[in-house]
Amino acid sequence: MDSVKNDAPVSAQPVSAQPVSAQQGALLERLRLSPGAVTVPQLAAAVGLHTNTVREHLEALVARGLIRRERGEAHGRGRPAWRYVPEPGTPERDRVLRDYVTLTRVLADQLAAVSRDPAADAVRAGEGWGRLLADEHRLAASRAGEDPTGQGAEEPELELVWPVVVEMLAELGFSPGVDPATGEVVLLRCPFVDAARPRPEVICGVHLGIVRGVLAGLGAGSAVVELQPFTSEGTCRLVLDPPVALPEEG
Repeated sequence: MDSVKNDAPVSAQPVSAQPVSAQQGALLERLRLSPGAVTVPQLAAAVGLHTNTVREHLEALVARGLIRRERGEAHGRGRPAWRYVPEPGTPERDRVLRDYVTLTRVLADQLAAVSRDPAADAVRAGEGWGRLLADEHRLAASRAGEDPTGQGAEEPELELVWPVVVEMLAELGFSPGVDPATGEVVLLRCPFVDAARPRPEVICGVHLGIVRGVLAGLGAGSAVVELQPFTSEGTCRLVLDPPVALPEEG
């Protein structure tokens, strides 16, 4: 039973310099890369540990000032579950990724400062990136003598293009999954979540643009796709119109 009575966000001591354990590090990385706050059961499922073990590690991370916990929204009777998020400024363990996130944050701040419409300009920048990714994919497929998206046709079938888009998102570090209830693509990780939180209109706009750019670059630009960032379950969602059912993993 949770003995804490205070429902206010809980964070404790300053960040400790002592290294965290391997399991605590895995939980901390999962929290850092999650687009939103995450519950104990969600974390346990993600890292393959028992909920009691996860809860103990999380409490240790809270005590060290690396993460904080806050109450989720109330649904029905009973107390809402605790949700966990990393403390702002918690150092990224991967130096290269940390440098990229810093660069991304600086560029996002600059775009927000000079653009009349940062969100629209971010989407356009992402579309350019996505087209480059599509060009790389087509070149690699051509060298391999493959045509996996039906580029030989005037309008490739969206059912062939969409899995390629999802595969590219996986390569970029978003860990895409599929919601079995809706068929929507769920982004379980965000490599740039630390930059996205203060500037979601810019960072999330770039990510939406990447998807749109890849679709257009592969000949499926007529499809309509929207990004729903920071949803209640701590993920981002891609909603495609018309919807496409991804093939099940064998």
